[in-house]
Amino acid sequence: MPVDITALFVALPVVGLTVLAVYFLCREWADSPSSETAPSDDTSSLRKNLFTASTWLLALVYIVMGLPKLGALSDITHQFQNWGYSPTFMYLIGALEFVSGIVLLVPRLRLYASVVLSVIMTGAVYTHLAFDPAAYIAMPITCLAMLIFVSYESYRREWRDSKDFQEAAR
Repeated sequence: MPVDITALFVALPVVGLTVLAVYFLCREWADSPSSETAPSDDTSSLRKNLFTASTWLLALVYIVMGLPKLGALSDITHQFQNWGYSPTFMYLIGALEFVSGIVLLVPRLRLYASVVLSVIMTGAVYTHLAFDPAAYIAMPITCLAMLIFVSYESYRREWRDSKDFQEAAR
């Protein structure tokens, strides 16, 4: 499979910027002297907008990427066969991507969906490293970085600060 140089030069900066954004946004909360100390309203608003945009973008990506696997398109089937995976595995991955993409839009279940998708993306990174040119890992790494950010924010918003979680911790 030939590497599209234009796609490579677009994808690599996106991966780098995504990883840096996740690092600095997560570090902001870790560096605060107290857990009650919140960042300024501007930073909080930017973080909320980035979280919302990332969630919707990931949901769209996984809904769209799950459908060809469920439909067993010939290109996707051929790729999975070249990688040594069975058609059943392809259907399983497609179903998990499609359903998890929808579940990403449900606030209380978002953390679970992002963890499932993170496991799938870790497998995708391995598969592309093992069987494809290195440039093919750009998309899975970008999605994985965004999923880590969404997982962290979902945990912080829905679980860590909820009454149920605080009562269970006691």
